[in-house]
Amino acid sequence: WKNNVTHLITAADADGDRILQARTIKYFQSVIAGAWVLCFDWVEECLSAQRLLNESEYEISGDIMAHGGAMKSRESREQQRGNGLFENVTCVISAEFSYANLSQDLRVLFRMGGAEVKPKFPYVWLREIDKRKQEMNGRLFVFVYDKSDDNEDEEGDIYDMTDKQIDFCQKFDVLAIGYKQVFDAISNYTPLAKQ
Repeated sequence: WKNNVTHLITAADADGDRILQARTIKYFQSVIAGAWVLCFDWVEECLSAQRLLNESEYEISGDIMAHGGAMKSRESREQQRGNGLFENVTCVISAEFSYANLSQDLRVLFRMGGAEVKPKFPYVWLREIDKRKQEMNGRLFVFVYDKSDDNEDEEGDIYDMTDKQIDFCQKFDVLAIGYKQVFDAISNYTPLAKQ
């Protein structure tokens, strides 16, 4: 991903509901960056008109899971509000996922969104729990792992958290979530939050 990217052209149809059928890492990066996410029709009609046309008529309205995230992100960037979707997040991302490169892709997405990304759980914090909680100063600590789709059945998780990780999460009120929840937050352009 390059910071100077301003537009992502997608396969969504401008004549229809402008819903993106496949969510990709490039799509998530574009939403996080506040770039225009447009239907391919925009390119064709710009070429036909021999000039750049107003993008708003060609902006996707959402994806298969959510609506409005791309526009909310772009408008937020244009108005220079905040430092990103994950500006108040400190996160640790599991190294083990069933999809190749997903761990690295998630790190990039969180950094693009303004999060502090830690390479691993800071277990040294367990020596000074109260002090470290105070230093978090309202930041949300998130652990992202390869969680099963069925939120009720934790035995189905692809990645099993260790007892040490579970203890850390309990002591620091860590939000342990699956990567699909991260993708949904980006698609909605809604901050992650404890429920």
